[in-house]
Amino acid sequence: MPITTIYILGFTLPEIETPCIKVERNYKDLINKTILLKKSEFVEKLTHDSFVVQVERITDRYQTKLDKLLSVFEQRNFTDNREITKNFAHEPDIDELKTITDILHYVGTDPEERKQIEIEQEAWRTINAMFEEKERKYQQELEEQRQELEEQKQELNEKKSKN
Repeated sequence: MPITTIYILGFTLPEIETPCIKVERNYKDLINKTILLKKSEFVEKLTHDSFVVQVERITDRYQTKLDKLLSVFEQRNFTDNREITKNFAHEPDIDELKTITDILHYVGTDPEERKQIEIEQEAWRTINAMFEEKERKYQQELEEQRQELEEQKQELNEKKSKN
């Protein structure tokens, strides 16, 4: 059986403005049904055909079946500050979306499932905080090295000017 890979990105690809593309050695905008001429370095490094969904580019447009299915991944309309439960801006009017939202509703309201989601969210917050701290330290060390190099450069220039 062939593998269908779907990348759900929490960041945007600057070269690609549509929320969902199919990569087959050419890029197809699945929303507007057009071929994209621009290429993305990220996508080109992939070695297989795939689908790429850019969560941050999903809009509140519900005109096609794909738009409606992608709305599940929108990062807006949460009803709680933990971002577990959300309201959909439209009524699920296709069977697949109704099934997905029913499952998500159950998971979001079942106490045991909700606790598991909260534990996972806390774990991700901890991991992200660790990486942010490491990144901050790395940037600080880099800045210190830049300053040292600049000072050494100035000293060399002063020595050259004296000679």
